[in-house]
Amino acid sequence: MNKWFIMSLNDEQVSGPYVKDELVEMYKKQLIAQDIKVWGRSLASWLDFENWQKYIKSSQGDKSRSKTAEPVWYFAHKGDSFGPMTYNQLIIDLKNNMNNIGQIHLWTVGMQNWAPVFDFFNVTNELGINQRQHPRADIKGTATVQVNDDQKTHFITKLTSVSQGGVGLREAFGLKSGDQIHIDITADGIHHKIKATAQVRYVTNSGFAGVKFENISAENASSIVQYIKDQNSQFKLKETA
Repeated sequence: MNKWFIMSLNDEQVSGPYVKDELVEMYKKQLIAQDIKVWGRSLASWLDFENWQKYIKSSQGDKSRSKTAEPVWYFAHKGDSFGPMTYNQLIIDLKNNMNNIGQIHLWTVGMQNWAPVFDFFNVTNELGINQRQHPRADIKGTATVQVNDDQKTHFITKLTSVSQGGVGLREAFGLKSGDQIHIDITADGIHHKIKATAQVRYVTNSGFAGVKFENISAENASSIVQYIKDQNSQFKLKETA
């Protein structure tokens, strides 16, 4: 269960932690100042109470909708499009078209344009696409995201996968397809912070986001490539053990 802290603007005194329902009840009964700021581990900065409630509502609403239940996915091949379909049906249809997978593009609600299957980290994982041909690796860590040069809009998401071209994020409820972002990546196995500008390619209803790097230094790109090589080497060793 998430824990939340509050800060009084008068004396900048911090108290907590509180659970969500407790904090809402205290606010309703005016047991705490009405101009407090709220912070928790999933936030990169303090929010006023109204925006914190919007964040909570968005997170809970998105989590309650299953990505497998809603027919919001399409795929296209050689000019023909198929859908709408559920996520589970999409995976089944793609598995039946593995010989053409390199020519297939996907689209889901919120995306501005169609994108290749290989841009969808969660899809490629479920399809078991060869990592030697399309190098990527699972990754543990966090990404601090700043949206559209807005200095005030920061939040923290969790990393799931990485390739030279981008990352997969979960709990990315504050993002939407097309967002231009600045992203700072802190991850196990990479010994320095990775900074890049990027574009959000898609966000699923379960909060999974695919992010494509647009501007990343040669040093940071090299660190990601080396990380993927190291992870895949360890995976091969486990297979042969």
